[in-house]
Amino acid sequence: MDGSRCYRDDKLECSVAYTEFCAKKCFYFNKFTLEGVFVAINQLTDQPINIVHLMAPWILYLFITLAAYAGMEFIAWFTHKYVMHGILWSWHEDHHKPKHEKHGFFEKNDRFFLVFAVPSAFCYMFGSMTPYFWVFFIGVGISLYGLTYFLIHDVYIHQRFSWFRQLDSRYSRAILRAHGAHHAKTTKEDGESFGLLVVARKFFRRRKG
Repeated sequence: MDGSRCYRDDKLECSVAYTEFCAKKCFYFNKFTLEGVFVAINQLTDQPINIVHLMAPWILYLFITLAAYAGMEFIAWFTHKYVMHGILWSWHEDHHKPKHEKHGFFEKNDRFFLVFAVPSAFCYMFGSMTPYFWVFFIGVGISLYGLTYFLIHDVYIHQRFSWFRQLDSRYSRAILRAHGAHHAKTTKEDGESFGLLVVARKFFRRRKG
């Protein structure tokens, strides 16, 4: 009985010791590997490594992505007001029709999703295949805005997909009111609220009884 217990205790001690050995080995391996990478880069560049310099391109890429995202709100507003309610009203008109007058799931207005996908795809390809890699992140910003537009406009506002319904916040209600005011007109003239995320102050106020 004592021999069996001693065997189990020795086995447990061996397991603990082996685990500790592996952990130390992994730590020192990673430590020396990172140091080796830094030393190698120092030797190749003849300059000390500056972590800020390593991070700088990604900070720039993040800024470009956010700038492209924000710029898309203006482009969406401009396109909506002067193109959709202008020369390409024939594509956009069915979007302003009541639901009972629509036939099928798709609208001619859906073509604009493809139109906006073109510059995004171009930025992805141009940024990937040329030294101007930063252009790739313009495409990322456009894509993220397109996803936002789809979720807010097609899912939340128009309920084309039953993924989620009322979002109970002051901002979400203002977006609903603004877009409702836009759809109050069924013609291409005299419209308002052509943007999506930037909402006029008056739509944040509650409607009077």
